[in-house]
Amino acid sequence: MSPERQQQEVANLSSFFGGMGVDERGQSGLTQTNIALGFLLVEVQGLGYASDPMLGFDQVKVKEILNLPAHVKFAGMVPLGDLRTDSFVLFPKGYVLRKIAVEACHAAGFEPKITSEGEDMDALKGLVSAGIGVSLLPESTFYDSIPRFTVKVPIDTPKAMRTVGIIIPKHRDIAPAEKNFYQFLIQYFNRLDQYK
Repeated sequence: MSPERQQQEVANLSSFFGGMGVDERGQSGLTQTNIALGFLLVEVQGLGYASDPMLGFDQVKVKEILNLPAHVKFAGMVPLGDLRTDSFVLFPKGYVLRKIAVEACHAAGFEPKITSEGEDMDALKGLVSAGIGVSLLPESTFYDSIPRFTVKVPIDTPKAMRTVGIIIPKHRDIAPAEKNFYQFLIQYFNRLDQYK
């Protein structure tokens, strides 16, 4: 860009932003950042990296760690990772959730490097929290708590799903307590759907 063109651009931007208050400039900056973030996420996934924007982090703490001024605003954080090289902590062979996780990795084009196993959700969450590896767990296990030093990163592609069902004896009526439990499960999972 020629020096004359640079001066013209500076004058245009100064004229545009000069008439705005600090909050308006901040909002304009966030809007432009969100547009750039969308392009970044497409490019990152195109290069084969796993990523999802994160919200809900402690912005004050991040500013403190990075020594940023108080007026800085975040549009989001973008963790970048290549699951193909990460260590995985999964259920042992024979568990349906392990099969789902391994199939999801295969659908994404890689074989997971499984370094540890655990037989319950809390054990796997603890291994992730300790930095042993990453795991693929059902979203419903995070509604009550996410362990310290971990973040929940939604996975949209490939789809990893499981079916949960109820079986009842064929030749008898459902007992009142069973009916209540059945209704509870329907209401519970309908409520979970609201938070997706």
